[in-house]
Order: sequence, then structure tokens, then C-alpha cells
Amino acid sequence: MRAWLAVLLALASVAMPAAAGTRAWTGRIGDARVVVELSDDGAQVFGRYFYERHGRDLQLEGMRDGARLSLREHESYETTPDDPEWTLDASRPDVLVGDWRRADGRRLPVRLTPARTAAQDPERAELARRDPYAALRVAGRRLRPGREQAVGPYRLLWQVEPVSGVELFRIVAGYDAATRARLNRLLAQRHWAEIANAAECQGLPHGDYAVRTTLRRIAPTLLSVSVFVSYSCGGAHPDFGDVPLNLDPRTGRDLALEDVLWLGTGTPPRIGGASESAFFEYRQAVLAPWLAEAMARHHPRRIAGDGESEGCDYTDPEVWSLPSWYATDAGLYLGPSFPRVARACEYPEWTLLPWHEVRAHPGAVRIAP
Repeated sequence: MRAWLAVLLALASVAMPAAAGTRAWTGRIGDARVVVELSDDGAQVFGRYFYERHGRDLQLEGMRDGARLSLREHESYETTPDDPEWTLDASRPDVLVGDWRRADGRRLPVRLTPARTAAQDPERAELARRDPYAALRVAGRRLRPGREQAVGPYRLLWQVEPVSGVELFRIVAGYDAATRARLNRLLAQRHWAEIANAAECQGLPHGDYAVRTTLRRIAPTLLSVSVFVSYSCGGAHPDFGDVPLNLDPRTGRDLALEDVLWLGTGTPPRIGGASESAFFEYRQAVLAPWLAEAMARHHPRRIAGDGESEGCDYTDPEVWSLPSWYATDAGLYLGPSFPRVARACEYPEWTLLPWHEVRAHPGAVRIAP
């Protein structure tokens, strides 16, 4: 899987709304406070929960028989005969009651009520709306002010969440008040999404999730931020990728590459919609070969030198079909994507498309200086 796409999938747990039929609950097992998420599709029930004191997910799966839920708890995706079992009465919509039983006979009462999803902090409102379970995992966390940064007329205040180490800035000057509010709301959404992802991953045995954020360009027409994530969250291999945030300050839209660089005619196709097949066809048949040719034209020595020394073929159109991208003062940076065996070839520092090329092939949103 492409690195950037893998990271997008990792983000999906907080970036996308919880599935229909999924509810978050809070309550106690014995005296211990817990947060529980259950998905009920009729007969089968799946879910997960964590103890508030450590935040690590434990898996739940089982069956519904009328108003009775019978669940088995396990730490991994494999069950054993010694796994604890839950029995819950779900006859009322406002409470789940029952017990938790361990194989050695220990039994504890369980009482759960629907989670309150309204966020006290406006910065977390979107996370609480889309994924209450993730929001509750980080409910006790607070941001700490960090360094200030000045870029021309713009002033930024960086903020860090101390437990996860995830850092991102807010804009304190340079745009008018309405634009600052619009951008800061979107920056806060991404910040807390990354904090929630880090909390979930870092709670796993040997889990690790590190984020490096870098301001790439700030201007009246674009705010471009690199969000580079390195993570190991229980998969077969650690992974990494850059999933930049490219915002139009005038509208608050998170821009796609086709919004700013368009080689086709008519309205660009979009991923995730009715035109998704046309999107991939455009990327593979039009964008990829054009970018391969453009990079060879603008960076002939680097393509030859880096390609030969590292075993990387930057002339192959295939590596340019799904690039990550952000804006710099010199032009658009486009990061090629390689198969896992050639991941060292990704993110070379020189793969810039000069602004005059962007001006020659503009999208509907003009960002070139």
C-alpha cells in the first residue's frame, strides 16, 4: 500500500464518522471507570473498550439474543478459552447492566450509560461529533503553549500535547479575524485527530506514533503544512508517510492536487465519489506520465544521479500517480510513492514543480504567486 494512503487509513478512525449502529458508552466494571464502543448489526456484536487509567484497547465480540448480549474480551484478534466474558442486559436504550467474568471465577458488576458526546472545548467539537470513543480517550488531555514563529506578516503560536508529543500551530496574526478563526478551527481538528490516533496507537504494546509538522507556505491564497507521521501500531511492519494539510484561507477548503494543478478538461474527478474510477484513470493516464516528464525536464541531473545511486527509478510514471504534495516558496513539492521494498526512494528533497508550470496548468483555485 502506498505510504500516504496507509496513513490516511490510519487517520480514518478519527477523520470519518463512526459507522451506523456504533455507540459509545461510559461506566464502570467494578470500581474501574471504562469507555466502551459497541457495533450491533443484529445477531453479531463487535466492539472494544479501555480503562480510563491506561487507555489501551481491549477487543470485544459476541452475539445478541433478544435483549441479552454475550461478549468475549481479548487483547489481540485471537480468542482463548481463558478470555473474560461479559453478559449484558440491553433491554433499555439508556443503560447496559450485567457482569464481567474471568475464567478463575472472579465476577464484577458492569453498568454503562450512553456517552455524553458534547465537547467542553470547541477545538474538540468535531472529534467528539465524529468519533465519541476517540474523543473520550483524550478527554483529560490539554495543550501546552510552545514556541512562537513569525513568517512575514504572519504570527504563529505552536501548541503541543505533552503525552503524545503531537505539535501544531494556531495563527494569531496576519489574516483578518474571520479567516484566522476559519483556519484555526481546521488546524485544531487535524491536531486533535492526530492526538487521538497517537493515543490509540501508543496504548498498544510496543505501539509508537510520532508526528513531525512543518509549515511549508503561508500566504493569502494558501496555508500548506506538512504532517509527517511515523507509526507502528500492531501491523506487520512500521510505516510512515506525509499527509499534508493544504487549506484555502478564503474558503477553508482542504484542497486536492487537481484544485491547483489540472491537466484535463472540464471538472476534475474526485476520489471517494461517483467519479472515483475517472479519478484513478486521470492520475494514471494523464498526471503520472506528465509529472515523470516534467521532473526529468526540470531536474535531469538529480533524476539520473539519485536514481542510479539509490536504485530509484524516478522516470517511471507509476511512482507519480499518487503523490503527496504541499506548496513551497519555490513551487509545488510532489512526493513520489514507491512499493515497500523501495520506500527509501520516497520524499527526495528536490522533486519540486516550479510555479511557472503551475501557472501554465492551473486548477480552479489559483495559488501560484
